[in-house]
Amino acid sequence: MIHGGNMTYDKKVMVELDWDTVDNIVKNELRGVYESLKYDLERRAEGKTWGIFATDEAEDIAQITEHIYALELILKYYGAWSESQ
Repeated sequence: MIHGGNMTYDKKVMVELDWDTVDNIVKNELRGVYESLKYDLERRAEGKTWGIFATDEAEDIAQITEHIYALELILKYYGAWSESQ
């Protein structure tokens, strides 16, 4: 909702996407989450950040690692995984 003076306008946009575009958006978002969790894992292991899933460091590292592996499986399923990641 955009407010302009005393008037309020609702702006809506309808976009139609083909399946390949949707797949690419999903793959890119999953890759982003994967990379973010890898970075979070490094920082957590170095003691440079707070917990994400748990306050206990060892438990948090285990949870982050489990989520990273889950994302690897999903990326492999979508054919968006390379071992260089």
